[in-house]
Amino acid sequence: MKRVLVTGATGFIGRHTLAPLAAKGFEVHALAGPGEAPVFEKVLWHDADLLDAGQTQALVQKVSPSHLLHLAWHTDPADYRASTKNRLWVDAGLELARAFVGAGGRRAVFAGSCFEYGPVDGPCHEIKTPCQPDTLYGQGKHELFCRLAADLKPKDMALAWARLFFVYGPCESPEKLIPTVINNLMQGRPAPLTGGGELADYLFVEDAALALIEILDGKVTGPINVASGKPLTIRQIAEEINRQMGAAGCLKFGEYPLPPAQKILADTTRLSKELGWKPATGFEEGVAKAIEFWLSTAGNNIRQIQ
Repeated sequence: MKRVLVTGATGFIGRHTLAPLAAKGFEVHALAGPGEAPVFEKVLWHDADLLDAGQTQALVQKVSPSHLLHLAWHTDPADYRASTKNRLWVDAGLELARAFVGAGGRRAVFAGSCFEYGPVDGPCHEIKTPCQPDTLYGQGKHELFCRLAADLKPKDMALAWARLFFVYGPCESPEKLIPTVINNLMQGRPAPLTGGGELADYLFVEDAALALIEILDGKVTGPINVASGKPLTIRQIAEEINRQMGAAGCLKFGEYPLPPAQKILADTTRLSKELGWKPATGFEEGVAKAIEFWLSTAGNNIRQIQ
């Protein structure tokens, strides 16, 4: 029996992993966020504070998972890049990994981030590109990866570190780029943007979830970029949203200065060749689904899993 523990299971990406994991034959155990009451068939829900080492140990001992998908982290758009809470999640990740190994866990996938690379102006390769994170978030993620690699011997468990690039789609935080543009246009307001020349790799959330599951159920270890491999400029992204919404003249390019890194691109060779995986959702289709979501959920609580 493959038994997986999913942390961050009610989050943006986590909620999209549950049904596919069950479909793959996993017995799915999921950790709900504080105050959340998710409803989802074929999932066994648990309540624990991962920042409390005792609760983490008790949870893992109770579930006794063979697999672990660790997505939980501090991700509040208002402060996650500079929050000191990143430090707490480094320690929490170490405690979780040690508890998992102690309970006989065999394979784990931890969610990393493209922010580990820092302000790289060009393609990011898992081995060739040095990690020089310039945010507390990126530093915390990379420190956890390094400490896991150093503290846990290969024989203890198989560890894959999924470096997620930019993920978008239903249930994304409204403060992020794509929801911001959609909601501004939806409400008849102009959408202020940078000049639009920056390049970024955006992956639809359901594809990101499926990639994580393929990694979890496979044999790849070490860092692996999770991205589409097809970067777009911010102008292309905004103009596609604008085209689908028919809001001509509402994009205000040049309102904000360009960020330090203007080309955050993923080398997806490991993902495509070693794992044999590629995204199923094109950007136009993904944007259409995102627009449909925001049109249908305006004013509703988007965090409830149906």
